[in-house]
Amino acid sequence: LYNRRHFDQCLTNESKRSLRLKQPFTLITLDLDHLKRINDTYGHYEGDSAICLFADVLKTVTDSNDIFARVGEDEFYVVLTSSDRSIHDNFIRTVHEELEHRNATEGNDFDVRASLGICTINSSDIGNAFEHLQIADKRMLEAKMRNKD
Repeated sequence: LYNRRHFDQCLTNESKRSLRLKQPFTLITLDLDHLKRINDTYGHYEGDSAICLFADVLKTVTDSNDIFARVGEDEFYVVLTSSDRSIHDNFIRTVHEELEHRNATEGNDFDVRASLGICTINSSDIGNAFEHLQIADKRMLEAKMRNKD
């Protein structure tokens, strides 16, 4: 997985591309629910397995133009190079469906779930993409407070 530094550079580049082509894009923040509980209950090896499972799900549901990175212990960022509502709605649905499938078939003693926040940036409103990332992050925190997953 890419790290925060690489993601920040990619986000800067995507902002420039979006502005130049006048094409919006979508930022998504994702947080693994209950990773600390998995680590504390089953050990860090199983916590690492949960992170790997989630990273594999992201690899499965993103296309080659999208960018994703692990930016914290349990936090991931994604740039969908499209802002089409049906594409990011499908991304959300597919992430949750893929997690459900993996949870059912992996045989772990725990389920891997994620909360996420989305912010679409119009090319006319790019400004500072990192400010928009904060909006997506705030929305992800709201999702976690509501009911997670």
